[in-house]
Amino acid sequence: MTVPTRQQTPAGVSPGKALLALHRATERRTFVISYFRSLKDVSPRTVRRSWFDLKQVLLVHRQIERKHAAGLFSPVVYRPGASRGNAGVERITLAVADFDHNADVSSVQQHLTAQ
Repeated sequence: MTVPTRQQTPAGVSPGKALLALHRATERRTFVISYFRSLKDVSPRTVRRSWFDLKQVLLVHRQIERKHAAGLFSPVVYRPGASRGNAGVERITLAVADFDHNADVSSVQQHLTAQ
């Protein structure tokens, strides 16, 4: 998210207030994603979630004993009747990154916010 500057905000509106308004609008925005019950499940269950609700799920770390039994999601919409896989994707709804163990997240953040 880019922080609004004085030049980007309407006259009389501070960048802080503009950022707060942007944050509130983003929290309410909804996205369509596809859920799968397990790694072997190939039948997507499509749901619409607000960013606020999706964020609440994604920010909780869960330790899973058996990776293959864990539920997962894909930030895509599949064509009607399609099964899991690239060929059935109609559109991508979110950009997602999966960082494992020793990932240098700050380097990625710097790269993504570089102008």
